[in-house]
Amino acid sequence: MPFQDPVDETRFAEAFRRARLLGLALCYGTIIPYVVVWFLAAFNGDGALLKEALEGAYPLPLDRPVVLTLLALATAELAAVPFVARGFAAQARRQTDLSRALQRLLNGHVIACALLEAVAVYGLVMGFAEGPGTAPLTLAMLLVPAVAYPFLVHGEPTWRAVAETVVGGANRG
Repeated sequence: MPFQDPVDETRFAEAFRRARLLGLALCYGTIIPYVVVWFLAAFNGDGALLKEALEGAYPLPLDRPVVLTLLALATAELAAVPFVARGFAAQARRQTDLSRALQRLLNGHVIACALLEAVAVYGLVMGFAEGPGTAPLTLAMLLVPAVAYPFLVHGEPTWRAVAETVVGGANRG
C-alpha cells in the first residue's frame, strides 16, 4: 500500500531500488566473471577437463585444511545473513525518521549481500588453491549468492512494513 505522503513513497521507492540494484550487482553480477576466471585459471579453458572434474574424475579433497576452513567460513557467513538482515530491520523500526530507517535497511541489505558474495569468493579461492578436485564444491559455492539472495535478503514487503511502522509513528512514545 502506498504511503499517504507522495514524498515518502518516492523516498521509499528510490531507497529500495538502490538496494535492489546493489543486491543484484553483488549477488548476480559477480558470478559470471568469477566462473570465467575460475574456468580459465583452474582448467586452462578446457571444457572437457571441467566436465571430468564435475563428473567426479578427481577425488574431492575434504581432508584438506584449506577446504575445511573455507567451507566453515562459508557456512558461518551464510548462516549469519538472516541474523544480519533481521538486526538491521529491527534497528530501522526503532528510527523516528524515514530517511534514517531506509538507510539502516539499505546498510543491512548491502552487508547481507556482501556476506553472500563472500561465500562465492571462498569458493573461488578453494578452486584456485585446491584445483580440479574441488570443482563441484567451487561451482556450488559460486552459485550460493544467486540462489540464496531471494530467500535470505529482505524484499519489498519487509522494507515496506518497516517503513510504514516508522512513518505511522508506532515507535514513538
